[in-house]
Amino acid sequence: MQYDFVHAHIPDEYDPEALVPLFETLKKARERRDKLIDIFHRFGGDNDDLVYRLKACREKRRCKSAACAVCLRLFRKWWCSRVTEYMDSDNELRWYSIAIIDHRQTYPLGELKKFQPQKMKERLRKQLDRSPLSHALVCGGIDVNLTHYDGREPKWCPHFHLLTSSGSKSRILSALQRHYPNTDDTLRAMLVKEVKPTTKDRATVSTYSFKATFDERKRGNGDGNLRKKNPSVPDEYWPELARAIHSWGFGKRLIRRGHSEFLPEMRVR
Repeated sequence: MQYDFVHAHIPDEYDPEALVPLFETLKKARERRDKLIDIFHRFGGDNDDLVYRLKACREKRRCKSAACAVCLRLFRKWWCSRVTEYMDSDNELRWYSIAIIDHRQTYPLGELKKFQPQKMKERLRKQLDRSPLSHALVCGGIDVNLTHYDGREPKWCPHFHLLTSSGSKSRILSALQRHYPNTDDTLRAMLVKEVKPTTKDRATVSTYSFKATFDERKRGNGDGNLRKKNPSVPDEYWPELARAIHSWGFGKRLIRRGHSEFLPEMRVR
């Protein structure tokens, strides 16, 4: 990652920790990091290089691993503050949040390392290039859930959380929905919502665009619906997830498409 998010200045008026009640505190991030170290001791092996890196993370020498909850928090504070500030720069623009699930992007337990974020992002880029949103500014990230499908073996499910100010809800759906069809397992592959034009709401959706929690989702009674409240991925599966997140770093999960003098971070796809 070419931006120094560890030492970045966060404007008070756009600090997601102040604007979003559920944004993780430093105390919570430390607890998550320490819990991950403990999980590795119990399920993933004490000699893992990632464990040494997490243990060595200190205030004046951050490990900068994307699997470290403390460093992830610093990255999210920087990224979300910049995105929120950009969204606030023009109140005439309508912003939309987009969640996309690609039913072809699922991986059995033990095979998440096969997922290649760059290929998923490149596919999205080509889809946008060939659509009415070809000049759209799009930002966001790739999230991962562990999803259970009606009694079948669970699978890892990488998916997009995006933000854009281009077009309308119907235009966005018409541009992308054909690439992400609904299935019996995914009744709503795309969800588009207009973002309320307040700083707080913009900050909230910006935190969704690059999430710090990874959920276990369970389909209910064969109807394909997801429960509203989802627990975290079970401890025994975290070593696989953490190693994958660490290998991707921050940049491979991040979506940055378009050009803006106000938001130079967007210059790198």
